[in-house]
Amino acid sequence: MSLNLDRIDSAPISNSTFPAEFLQWIWVLIDSLNENIADIEGAILSTTVIEPTTLAFTQDVEVNSLYIPTNTLLTTFQLPVECVPGNRVTIAGQGTGGWILLTGSGQTIQIGDVGATATTSVASSSQYDSIEIVCVVANTTWITIGTQTTGFVIV
Repeated sequence: MSLNLDRIDSAPISNSTFPAEFLQWIWVLIDSLNENIADIEGAILSTTVIEPTTLAFTQDVEVNSLYIPTNTLLTTFQLPVECVPGNRVTIAGQGTGGWILLTGSGQTIQIGDVGATATTSVASSSQYDSIEIVCVVANTTWITIGTQTTGFVIV
């Protein structure tokens, strides 16, 4: 699920006798408002609860999303191919089946608290293991900004 707020594309001005400085100020204001809208979109996490099933489950990850796997079998997450610095992904483990987060081609996840680099995957080792990552290099590099684990399986 993605959130898209409407951008401001124009300012209807019916009187053309406004000074050039005023018109310039209006366009600066519009640009600033559009930047604020983009910041708001980037700060909001959509939440997806993966309902329990009797099958293993695979979920493509969207940026700025929180996932709560509740499955009794393994839930597999695939990082998106594209990301920009500041995009976040969070997995909050709840299901007894655990979860695995797969990287794409050329992507890495730097796991700071254990000093490791995942080039293929990071997987939970217990039910409530959780991870929050942020993109720091467009499309390629993610780092952990929060973890709770009894010991990730890092490949």
